[in-house]
Amino acid sequence: MHKLRSRKIDLTPWLQWLVPLALALLFLVFVFSFYPFREKLQYDTDEGLNVMSSMLVAKGYPLYSQVSRDQPPLFTHLLSTVFRVAGFSVNAARFLVLLFSTLLVWSCIQFLQLSWGTLPAILFAFLAVMIPRFLELSVSVMIGVPSIALGALVLLFVTLWHQKRHNLWLVLSGLALAASIMIKLFTGFLAPIILAGITMEAWFQNKQGTFSWKAILKPAVIWSLSFTILVVAIVLGLVGLQNLGNLVNAHLLAPSDPSFASQTFAINTHLEQAIPLLVLGVFGAVFVILRQRWLALYPLAWAVLAYGLLNLYSPAFYHHQLLVTIPAAILAAIGLSEGMRSITRIRLLSDLG
Repeated sequence: MHKLRSRKIDLTPWLQWLVPLALALLFLVFVFSFYPFREKLQYDTDEGLNVMSSMLVAKGYPLYSQVSRDQPPLFTHLLSTVFRVAGFSVNAARFLVLLFSTLLVWSCIQFLQLSWGTLPAILFAFLAVMIPRFLELSVSVMIGVPSIALGALVLLFVTLWHQKRHNLWLVLSGLALAASIMIKLFTGFLAPIILAGITMEAWFQNKQGTFSWKAILKPAVIWSLSFTILVVAIVLGLVGLQNLGNLVNAHLLAPSDPSFASQTFAINTHLEQAIPLLVLGVFGAVFVILRQRWLALYPLAWAVLAYGLLNLYSPAFYHHQLLVTIPAAILAAIGLSEGMRSITRIRLLSDLG
């Protein structure tokens, strides 16, 4: 007789993906069910501009030549496709943005799950809804959240490359950032962060064997090629070289407009309500350095560089604060989880003593 041997099934790899997915779906259901976006006429004038542009494109009017626009084309074309399928409905457009917001939440939770553990991943789901105006922007027909969502996906893909060392994740990361800036240009500063991170990883790995510049630069070349190819394809196919000025000129001229000179348009003004979150983020950054968990330097570099650039640029609008508060919430989840663990350990030691 053959002995039946019980085999233990390791559920850990499944839980690493199922927990973030479940939390993201809970966020989607919560916002869709309880946030009153279906009764709201308009959250921002940008909603009207985005909806009207996409409606005209859906009706066959070419973007930039007949439809004036100072933003990249990807979201407009995506929303016009939704309009062709679902009809001209503001709620359909808002649901599309909610899907992007859910992607953002999932990407951040999954990043934390892979880089730090389950507790901070769960905590981020609660911290995300506390980010000032995040829920409102999650259902507004505006392009900031979709662009940042793809930026968060970039972090997840590059983290998977660090852990699995498969070039596919580099390609997907480059494509995700290309799509992000083709929705809104303001996530472009992530490119040097990613290139620095993957090059440093290749440098330290290569120092363990025979030194080779080719091996060190290969990841950056793969990432850059995938990023550049998609950007060029979208520019040539959806923008046109003759219309590139539309995407740049208005933003370059904005800082010289006297109407944007007041403190209302300073990033510090928009971050005032997020001070508790930012303080927690600082604690998280300290734990990242003390624990030497270097993958979490990505959101730290994101938050610091975004804040520095927004301090140098005016006008900063309320949706720009997400460039700082989203990575800060990732760090805050780390700081809060480590603080909870430290308190638990202190209590256990005091009980034993």
